[in-house]
Amino acid sequence: MPKRTVGKAIAVKAPDKSRPTKAGWRVTEWSGDTGCSRSFTYQLMAAKQIRFVKVGAMTIITTSPAEFLAAQSEGHDQ
Repeated sequence: MPKRTVGKAIAVKAPDKSRPTKAGWRVTEWSGDTGCSRSFTYQLMAAKQIRFVKVGAMTIITTSPAEFLAAQSEGHDQ
């Protein structure tokens, strides 16, 4: 039986700042990053609230999740 370690810290690697930021997200990926459902994401696309492109059958969202969420919070600052 393997030994269990309790209370041991796990090192987390910092993001690599030299890599370019992501240019596009698949619908499922973008939905997960924003917390929106896939159906709501498609509604946002239909209402032209987020930018996207079609590449063959793929839909790539080009509005970053952070950009979208920041725009949503602009009117809610107190």
